[in-house]
Amino acid sequence: MISKPDRSDTESPVLSTLPVAINVFVVKNITKEPFGTIDSGVYPFLISLVVVGALLFIFPQIATFLPSALMK
Repeated sequence: MISKPDRSDTESPVLSTLPVAINVFVVKNITKEPFGTIDSGVYPFLISLVVVGALLFIFPQIATFLPSALMK
């Protein structure tokens, strides 16, 4: 049975990224844990995702180094 989410379930910043949000919902439904518990475990991975994205934006050579090395 699908439970009606309360307001605190939909205000999580983790749910703003679609792939993470889908996995959080799956884990919540399997474990029946509250979102707060799951969010505290997801935050380190979300922070690392943002840091890697920022590094790739600032230094695009990181992403293009290996393909350019293999094309030579």
